[in-house]
Amino acid sequence: MRKVWIPIVPALVAGLLSSAALAQQEEEVLPPFYDVAAVEDTKPWFQWIAGALIIATCFAVAIKDPHRTHLD
Repeated sequence: MRKVWIPIVPALVAGLLSSAALAQQEEEVLPPFYDVAAVEDTKPWFQWIAGALIIATCFAVAIKDPHRTHLD
């Protein structure tokens, strides 16, 4: 009986935690109150690609086989 609850409990916890984020309403982005043009809202694709490359490099270095051990 306990093994049935093992996959259900994390799914319920994840559902409860994400429900608050999904219930939020999108806020309107207002320009600043002073007479300065607002920064254009652009998509951050470059930052995501750079971050993905850095993470991929870290994983590649972490799993790289050094062809030697510290026991040699």
